Amino acid sequence: MRAKEQHPGKEKVAPKRQTPQRADVDHVGATSPLLSPHNIVQLQRSSGNQAVNQLIAQRMDEDGAESAPTVLTGVEVTQGNGKGKVISATDTSKTLSTTDMGPCVAVCGYNGQIAFMIHSDSTGTGGKGRIDLITGLRALVGGIGQGAGFTLTLIGGSVQGTMQYLKREGHLPDAQIVEGGEADGAYITWNGMVAPNKRRLAGKMNVPEVKVTFEE
Repeated sequence: MRAKEQHPGKEKVAPKRQTPQRADVDHVGATSPLLSPHNIVQLQRSSGNQAVNQLIAQRMDEDGAESAPTVLTGVEVTQGNGKGKVISATDTSKTLSTTDMGPCVAVCGYNGQIAFMIHSDSTGTGGKGRIDLITGLRALVGGIGQGAGFTLTLIGGSVQGTMQYLKREGHLPDAQIVEGGEADGAYITWNGMVAPNKRRLAGKMNVPEVKVTFEE
């Protein structure tokens, strides 16, 4: 029987055996789990113990940076419509803070340029300082006008009543007013993030933890 001819283009070629490439320490460090026993052994074989030690130290530094709290400088706001505080949007890493709210309301405002807070114990003149809330706001933020361009977040015990007060004609009807809920404290950062406590603030800032150190 005549042997079957093979087509020249169909010759079987044995696959070449590929030589494993040398591990690249920087690449492995960027894309793989770093400190597993398997990776350490492989890196020791390919790069030597010195490279492994450097990689471990780098990972420890990165882990330490990830777990370290974000530190903000706190400016305390005390009770009274005439005792509000303002920080500039350029005061990076600063936050206004108040506590012991009880039935009071923290009026937290932001317009992209400044952040402010008043710990209001009364919308009228019955609180500390005998100043009503709108007078305190206008004294604190001279250009607030009818509230256009401002977002006000209210946190505390009497939020609904304070919201209706601020929406009155002649007060701040053009402001965007947000109900922040009942809480015993409040924070507003230099860039307008508002939260009732540090845990919630950390969540808004997308960091593991927030620590606040207060100015003297």
